[in-house]
Amino acid sequence: MRIFAGTLLRTAACLLLLSTLPASAESAGHDRPWRGRIELAGALSFDRSVEKVEQMGVDPTGINVSVGYQEYAWTRTTLAGSPAVGWFVTDHVELVARFGFERIWTTYEVNGEKTGDDVDWTFGTGSLVLVNFPRGTPVVPYLGAGAGVLWREDRRTTKILPRLQAGTRFLFGNAASLNMGIYFEQRWNDEVPYFATGDTKEYGFTVGISFFLRSGRGR
Repeated sequence: MRIFAGTLLRTAACLLLLSTLPASAESAGHDRPWRGRIELAGALSFDRSVEKVEQMGVDPTGINVSVGYQEYAWTRTTLAGSPAVGWFVTDHVELVARFGFERIWTTYEVNGEKTGDDVDWTFGTGSLVLVNFPRGTPVVPYLGAGAGVLWREDRRTTKILPRLQAGTRFLFGNAASLNMGIYFEQRWNDEVPYFATGDTKEYGFTVGISFFLRSGRGR
């Protein structure tokens, strides 16, 4: 977790550095109004988490009540896709509707030995408020916050509150952008599986592409 947190901080520093790049003569056309634009976006994200807990073990023969403390661990790897639709209510503020799906691989261990694995699908939706910072350059940093809900194959429901993200857009004229960023989610489970906690913290990287359209209310 410390290694991942360090990588996350280095990525954030790189994104901040990129967002401070000076304007150039070639980027003068990137300061056009954003208000009224519609954004069609798609993104992929990846995260990996390891959780461990110690519990009193149970003798499978039933002869003894317990066999001492055992270390239970589960490693979860998630690949997620997130199509989204956004609308710029001002030149900086954007309202976004997100939809998504996740493919989750989970491996279970007891005292360092693998005891099983599982594959699951998750589908969800959510909303975000993004604040973009166009500065007349092709590099536009952004910050966002929102919430959402996920539904798993086993019918468990997970609430996401909050979702925080930060990143940078690399504009291609006024029609498209490549987006790179990091995110944090606090997840709350309605039904808690055995040995798992009721809430988890998710950190990850995301990369995607956006296309911008003009709505009838654009300036």
